[in-house]
Amino acid sequence: MWWVDLIFPHHQNEIAQSEAVTWKKFSRYWIHSWHLMVDGKKMSKSLGNFYTLKDIEEKYDKKLSKSVLFRSFRLGFINWKYRDNIDFSFTKLEQNFNTIDRIDETIKKLYLAKKTLKSEKDTTSQKAWVLKVKWIRRDFRDSMQKFVTDYIECLEDDFDFVEALAVFFNYLTFVNKELKNLSLEEYNAVIDMFKTFNEVLWIIDFTDNTEIEIPINILEKLEQRNNAKKEKNFMLADALRDEIDALWYKIVDSREWSRVEIK
Repeated sequence: MWWVDLIFPHHQNEIAQSEAVTWKKFSRYWIHSWHLMVDGKKMSKSLGNFYTLKDIEEKYDKKLSKSVLFRSFRLGFINWKYRDNIDFSFTKLEQNFNTIDRIDETIKKLYLAKKTLKSEKDTTSQKAWVLKVKWIRRDFRDSMQKFVTDYIECLEDDFDFVEALAVFFNYLTFVNKELKNLSLEEYNAVIDMFKTFNEVLWIIDFTDNTEIEIPINILEKLEQRNNAKKEKNFMLADALRDEIDALWYKIVDSREWSRVEIK
């Protein structure tokens, strides 16, 4: 992929020179992208809106993990059509932090769902368990097939990543709705589909943070925070949450329970 500025005279001259020497077609396709803008203006040092990746990394060094930062940055650059200008802003980047967090949370829920299925195996007869493992609903299978078909069609339509990401986020919503209904085979199919999406997107972290042992002092703070919420001492609960956050752990609340995870 090249900048549009290079069409004339650089690429036209390159084609002419190469084909004159080889008598062969130099290239069947050229992909030219447009300019990188910052808050609607062309990036330049004179305007003071010139940033390097190191600048951005240093800006968020103590606020979030590099994994979230880099995946958020990548999401911002693939969520556009290569034939249009891309407009970078810190506001958009920070919105992507929440999007990446949403993706990570779904992956974590899937890992927790698998643990639940495994615990059910220990308390269910072998015959009943085999039936549940092999059960894949027809409507579920049809939905999965449509997602992957739509996704591929978008990519084949002039690399339309904007629409491809729309398919991906519709899939993310679908998974969250189906989470409590998944059999083990369906769970495996869901994970495989995420991996298929990620072969192109590269914005998903499949690390199973639910397997990481949480230090006892963090778990004690979590218990104190939960007790404070029960007693409606929300000021203390918020203070304990901030303490946990400062130690690079975060609290995840759900209807069933609260848990703590590494960031």
